[in-house]
Amino acid sequence: MSAIQDAVATVLDVAFGPAVAVLPFPAVVVVLAVTTTIAATVVRHRTDPPEMDGLRHRNHELTERLTAARASGDDETADRIADRRRELVTGQALLMTGHLKVLARTMLVTVPVFLYLSWLVVAPVHAAMPLVTVAPVLGDVVWTARIIGPVRAWMAWYALCSIASNLVVRHAVPDRIWTAS
Repeated sequence: MSAIQDAVATVLDVAFGPAVAVLPFPAVVVVLAVTTTIAATVVRHRTDPPEMDGLRHRNHELTERLTAARASGDDETADRIADRRRELVTGQALLMTGHLKVLARTMLVTVPVFLYLSWLVVAPVHAAMPLVTVAPVLGDVVWTARIIGPVRAWMAWYALCSIASNLVVRHAVPDRIWTAS
């Protein structure tokens, strides 16, 4: 285990240690997955450029108009629309850099939580987490067991919890809650 992971896990253990001591490991994973989903949603809504949907719609309109102009043989109009479309695509590319910044900010929350969960599973001496739990249908599950390639059972559980919490947050919580100042 690296020194970085130990440092991150030690800091996060101060915040999440009481919950880890009370909750079973699957519930800890659910709590952390929901926490990262909410944090990522807040970051995304506070920094995501809302113009992207408008640009996509405008690009679709221009593509249809360009196709119609070319089909009718109106080369002058087709050239004008193609120029506007190129400008629009350039604008979309600039907005994509904004999306990369949002991704980087989201990773500032997700990566430490992932390192903390890994620490909980790999270093149970420090974290006092059981390595085996009972799962419905599956029976005893060893959290460090590999499922597919390098993916371990706890990683798959975290991914499932993150996807489920993301779906709930996106569809159950109105956008205005995240963007309110």
